[in-house]
Amino acid sequence: MLNPKSPGLRSRRRSSQTITPPSGLFTSSSSIVERARRPILLAIGLLVVLGTVAYTTTVSSNISAPNTHVINEYKDRISQMELKVKELEEADLGKRALIERLNDDVVQQLMTKGDTDKKAQELAKKRERDIHEQAEKKCKTESDKEKSKLMSDLDKLKDKLRAVADKIPSVQKENPAFLTLVTNNFWKQGIVLVQSARDHGVKHPFIIMAVDPDGMSPSNPAFVKLPAEAEAAFARLNAEVRYIEPVAVPAGAEFENPRWSIAWNKLRAWEFTEFTRLVFLDSDMMVRQDITEMLSFPEFTSAPGQDEPCETHHGINGGVLIFSPNKTVYNELIAFSQDVPSSKWRQAEQELLGHFYMTFYRNKFHLISGLYNISLRSCQCLYPIVLSDHVKIIHFYSGPKPWDHTAQIWADPNLPDLEAPCIAEIILQWYNTLERGLTQ
Repeated sequence: MLNPKSPGLRSRRRSSQTITPPSGLFTSSSSIVERARRPILLAIGLLVVLGTVAYTTTVSSNISAPNTHVINEYKDRISQMELKVKELEEADLGKRALIERLNDDVVQQLMTKGDTDKKAQELAKKRERDIHEQAEKKCKTESDKEKSKLMSDLDKLKDKLRAVADKIPSVQKENPAFLTLVTNNFWKQGIVLVQSARDHGVKHPFIIMAVDPDGMSPSNPAFVKLPAEAEAAFARLNAEVRYIEPVAVPAGAEFENPRWSIAWNKLRAWEFTEFTRLVFLDSDMMVRQDITEMLSFPEFTSAPGQDEPCETHHGINGGVLIFSPNKTVYNELIAFSQDVPSSKWRQAEQELLGHFYMTFYRNKFHLISGLYNISLRSCQCLYPIVLSDHVKIIHFYSGPKPWDHTAQIWADPNLPDLEAPCIAEIILQWYNTLERGLTQ
């Protein structure tokens, strides 16, 4: 039987204190006290939500209204200014037409008086040229001055408009996505994750962050990409593969398991600012229900970790992370990670993220139901529930793991690793999902 405490397994402990799991599926329905508390808690929760929505709406309107008013005012003034410039140009043409008509009248008079005198005709033509040149010069000078001033004022107004607009954050169109992390020797797990998500109705983009297990940069000629079979399978599943630069582990960090340095690269996802919301899922997961609703969960959200089967604690599990990418937050995370505490980040990025958000963004820290992060070992005590429609995600973060044996070996009912009847059933589902992901 596999030892769930062995260093090769990612069973990360955070606290010996246990709490009741978040879902009602984990509690006894016979408790009278519990049944009495639920309506009260639901009513309180509803009041809190309504109050939060009202407050958010008020704050949002108070912030955006003045800026919108200023921008509209500048736009109106610019429109008026541009109209005045157009009127001036039209008036300029009118002045020129008037000058031409006056010139014609003067010349005609002169020509009439001197029609028998050749010298008078020459003087009339000269007078015509002089009047025309003087009038045009004066008109041009006056109109150029006025137009120049108007155009200068117009440019200043446009500069002010841009300055105000730059201070207002642009409203980015909603662009959420799911993502996971794989390596060139640990990618079949990612195929199962994406295939199982697609099987259950997840249609949003799926980003595959691919890193070198030894921390090599993709720009290095020795960098080994995913096998062609993996890239082709991800492409069929409409999942985008991104080869990312590794995130350096801070000096002084001492992970309990050296392999967790790969998981440290999850931090790179905070730089994917083209997405408005990201749901990170560890690649060693299998989706059992539609999880599209996770994209609407608040920032920062994680699933509670498990120390033992059916026990949860207040810490997070780094396999489920919901957040909005932000380069400022990424830089803060890196700076915070370099200030290595006495714990030495032994739980890797999981411990870093828990400390960081609880320290600087406590008001954004949320935990969701454990049904989004059920360990396979929960089959020991939750056999009917693990196989039910209530479970959203199975997480193989502790043994047994499907890839420990082949599908044929797992099909043997006498396999000693089978601690509960549902383990083999779920693992064989994992292999069926892998086969479809590689062949469809």
